[in-house]
Amino acid sequence: MDKINRKIKTLQETWHRAFADASFEQYPVLVGGMEMVVLYGQFSAQKLDVVPPEVCPFETLNSENLIHEYDDILTDYALLPNRYPFMPYHFVLPHRKHISMQENNQLKSDLEQMMAFSKATDMVVFHNSPGAGASIPQHEHWQALGTKPPLLSLAVSWQDGIGWLPDYPGANVVANDTHQALAVTNDPLFKEHNTILYHDTIILVPRKAARSQYLQRRVAGAEIMGFIPWKKHEDALKMKERPEELLKGFKEVLYRRDAV
Repeated sequence: MDKINRKIKTLQETWHRAFADASFEQYPVLVGGMEMVVLYGQFSAQKLDVVPPEVCPFETLNSENLIHEYDDILTDYALLPNRYPFMPYHFVLPHRKHISMQENNQLKSDLEQMMAFSKATDMVVFHNSPGAGASIPQHEHWQALGTKPPLLSLAVSWQDGIGWLPDYPGANVVANDTHQALAVTNDPLFKEHNTILYHDTIILVPRKAARSQYLQRRVAGAEIMGFIPWKKHEDALKMKERPEELLKGFKEVLYRRDAV
């Protein structure tokens, strides 16, 4: 237990070293039947590697911020603080090889590694596929978060070994092993989707659009999990009072609940 705690402490210290000045404000808001969180964060990433915009930031991973405590679990992935966190303890896990998301054909192994990492750290791990919010699809990567998202507080209904979240504002599937998850991702409806993983629970959310005019952005895993970050404080304050617009944004990018 002490060894586990030391590893987690290293994670937290590395993040705070990179974002010593970070502060985040949170505003709960009910969107449909799901309580979400509108966020506003202030931080600077001056201590993280800076690369020209035309260069993939994951091509070179020789960084003082790399965390090696979980190399035995993450055999194919590196671990370091996310350059643009929307919450404290937001990390990115880029593939150690420069391969695109389309080229990656090891989803089963990836899920197994991420499940083991989630259990070892009690972190939530998530993935945005191309067309579902991936910002750097040319390099395969996952993300991890030290805060439980609103999505995980929803009750799960089960039938014939497959689950779903009835109170979530869009279609979704809950699986509890990699075999089930792989079978779901083979469905054409899930060509573009977001994956949220916590311990043995895998939540898959299919996507019909990448962007929302109501949310004024590309919608990625943060929003899908129930975290709505804004770059401007005034926008966060405005949107926490407009849950109907947030719900319209989700309806723009998600399939109806009965689509699955």
